[in-house]
Amino acid sequence: MYFTGNIKRRPLRTFTIILTVALAISINISLSSLSTGLSISARGMIEDIGMDLLVLPKGTSPLLAEMTTMDWGRRIAEGIENVEHVIAVSPRYLNYLFVKTPGGNYTEIPVYGVIPEREENFTQFSLERGVFFKNKGDAGLDAGEVLLSRTLMEKLEVNLGGVVSFSIPLFEGRWINHTFTVSGVFTDVLHRDSKEAIIHLGALQNISGVQREDTISEILVKLDSEGARDDVKRYIEEEFEYRGTVTVYTMEDVYEDVYRFIEIIDNFSLIIYVLTTSISLVIFSTIFLINLLERREEIGVLNVLGIPRTQISLYILGEGMVYAIFGFLTAVMFSWVFMRLFSEVVQRYFWDLPHGFVLFSSSLPSLLTFLLLCLAIAFFSTLPGLVYLLKKSPVELIRGEAV
Repeated sequence: MYFTGNIKRRPLRTFTIILTVALAISINISLSSLSTGLSISARGMIEDIGMDLLVLPKGTSPLLAEMTTMDWGRRIAEGIENVEHVIAVSPRYLNYLFVKTPGGNYTEIPVYGVIPEREENFTQFSLERGVFFKNKGDAGLDAGEVLLSRTLMEKLEVNLGGVVSFSIPLFEGRWINHTFTVSGVFTDVLHRDSKEAIIHLGALQNISGVQREDTISEILVKLDSEGARDDVKRYIEEEFEYRGTVTVYTMEDVYEDVYRFIEIIDNFSLIIYVLTTSISLVIFSTIFLINLLERREEIGVLNVLGIPRTQISLYILGEGMVYAIFGFLTAVMFSWVFMRLFSEVVQRYFWDLPHGFVLFSSSLPSLLTFLLLCLAIAFFSTLPGLVYLLKKSPVELIRGEAV
């Protein structure tokens, strides 16, 4: 065909146009996939925790490991248990303790204190091997068992039934050590590959030297009905308002808090969309206009030969569409390579992604949207020069008077 033959005759120009479109669209595809992937993964992780409400100390942001505790946390948890529609409550305490690695160095890790029989009503911590705890009681230091993440177990080079010592630094370089037996290996859906440990709530409070009633970092709440979620949230906030100690989040609240970060990415992506699309429009239209001006004699000859201007327009627009389709296919390849490499670099050097968490996610509708964007770029880049030339007479085109 006429327009495909012209593409073959000008390989360098063809390559430049396709590469320009491909780079612009691949950036847009990658940013869109990043926003979608983060949104889907964040919601999935939050739902995997298995709770309906999250009670935190006043002013604490959800899903952040902070050393903030609520006043009379244990008593608040006991009060929440008596609220209508509440079927499970699990208070937790988070602290950071040191463990000694086989190399002799100390490393600081997050340690969760939980009440096992209450924690098993939720799904954030799932058991991979061993048992959750043999001793179900909350007997302080007498409950000397610990669960380790797989990553921490490998780092410490211990097995089930082995021992782990948690150390607290004192003055003059001395340490106080507390030894626990490894009863199981667990997975945290929020931090699958992080170095974490779980011990009994009373044990963590005792070795941390804190008051039991005051040292709760968060309370997980499960309800018998999603429809009661807002009412229970409101009741808990009003019940403990006089103490001013807690903030209650629903799962949607937690998701919205995470989504604020995703909105930043979306806003940044919008700027990049406009910028890259505008640049590709300018480059595409400039190159294509130059291409049309160089071919004005051909267009004039086609007019003289009696080929309708409508058919000539279709030839030239078809050529632009071919550029767009090849640019889109190249963009999909570029974005796929970029997303794979970026994900590997992030996981290897910056962030251990939780199980099932994906940074990028694309769908057929979104890819079709970008294909339409490519076709639109080609159409609007080609049309102005085409309309300008077709207004000229064949004689003006052949003589070169169309410029």
